[in-house]
Formats: sequence, structure tokens, C-alpha cells
Amino acid sequence: MNRTVTAEQRAANRARWQRRAASWDRNAPDGASVADDLNQAMIEAAGIAPGHTVLDTAAGTGEPAISIALRVGDRGRVVATDLTPKMLGAARRRGLVVGLAHIRFAVADMESLPFGEAGFDAVTCRCGLMHVPDPDAAAAEAQRVLKPGARAVYLVWGPTEDNTAFFVTEPVLREHFTNGGPPSPRHSLGAPGTVSAILTGAGFAHVEEREISETRRVPVGEMNWLARIVRNNAERLSAMSTDERASLDEAIRIAAEPYRDGDVYVIRSHARLCIGTKPG
Repeated sequence: MNRTVTAEQRAANRARWQRRAASWDRNAPDGASVADDLNQAMIEAAGIAPGHTVLDTAAGTGEPAISIALRVGDRGRVVATDLTPKMLGAARRRGLVVGLAHIRFAVADMESLPFGEAGFDAVTCRCGLMHVPDPDAAAAEAQRVLKPGARAVYLVWGPTEDNTAFFVTEPVLREHFTNGGPPSPRHSLGAPGTVSAILTGAGFAHVEEREISETRRVPVGEMNWLARIVRNNAERLSAMSTDERASLDEAIRIAAEPYRDGDVYVIRSHARLCIGTKPG
């Protein structure tokens, strides 16, 4: 697919993640991932093994780079890249806590990677491809830097309506913020076949998609399922008055009520694991 992406769009995307970085840093785990199931699914799908050299793009605060580094061990190497230096600072801190010395960190754009051809045993990206202005270019770059026969694995969110935390809160947040801005691209690649088409167009073979669905029962009062929403809106939330924040919290509580079952909220999540192999 031919996409037209302007310099202004790229600059806006970079600025958006720079604004969010401090909040993501504050909310990152201290060391190893505390919710590692998706990371492990990516690692298995990519065929990552001890001794491998792996590139994790849009690594943010270290997911799944930290888990990958634990898998490849001291004989392996992980290169974690992100647009935002502060995000990578959090990932670096986490790596030190776990005692990982074989992670290299590099500020880099997924659409134009600063690496030579055929140097990596796997490329991973957890919930980053949908935020790239040109995902076709990002996939082509991943294919370029992979060794022949190696895999790229992308995790993307499924449709909004299949992800309770987003489906409940996004309309409420947009209603309460004076300038909601454009809709998030978070679920833009969630429809079946969307990422497969991107990977096929980039020259990948044996393209595959796997569904990852989960239903959790979260005790009422433990609104930790909103954490990822809060960290993406830290500046706007901090700018609200006490009354405005109370009104927002009440609106979210009301919106979440249909998902309440006694003393718990029934929270659904739906992601898609997308895999492509470089020919050769």
C-alpha cells in the first residue's frame, strides 16, 4: 500500500510520545515484567532461543525487550529501539535491576532503521506498529534487517469493542477533555488480515495471525485495568480541577457498570499476534 505521510505527521507522532514518556516511565515495572504472558507468546512465535541476536522495535519502557534478554541469555544480544530517549531510559533502568548487561539501547525510527541487512535472528514489536505513520515502511525495514529464515512478530490490539478497558473509557475521556485531538490509532490494525497484508507486501513469507483473547475478573475498587489509559493522559488529568476529576471518575464508574458482576468487573481483552518469515 502506498501511504502519503507528511513531515508534520511524523513530527506530531514523535511529540506525542515524548509527552507521554514521563508517565510511562513512572508506571513501568521496576525490573522484569509483571504481566509477561504476551511477551512470552511473542518470544515463542518468533522462535527466540538462547544465543540469538534480537531487535525489539518501539520498545518503550522495555516490553518485551527485558523478557527477550532473559531468554537469549548472556550469549545473546538484544537491541531495543524507540523514538523517545526517556522511554529507553526506563528500559535501561529495568535492565540494570534484573542484571542484564547484554541489551543495547538506540533511539531509532522503525521506518528507517540504522542497521545493516540480515543481522538479526528475530524482530519484535509489541503494540507499536499501529502508531507508526507508515507501517508498510516499518515492516519492510524489519524484513531487510532479518537474517534469511528469521521471523518478525508484531502484537497489535484487536477491535476497540473487544477490549473493555478502552471501549469503556475512551468515549468518557474524549467527552471530558476540552481538546480530545484525533482518535487514537491503537485499534487501526485490529481487523483480521490487516497486518498480514502489510507483511505480505513487505516480502514476508509464511504469514500467520493468531488470536489472543482473555477475560479477567477484576475486583471492584481495583481499577488497575485503567492504568494504561491513565498513563496516556497524564498531562490532561493533572490539569483537571478536583471537581473535574471527580466528575470524570464518576462517569467512568457509570460507564463500567454494565461490565460489573457482583463484586468484580468482567474485563475482556483481544490482541492479534502477527508473524512473518523472511524468505531464504
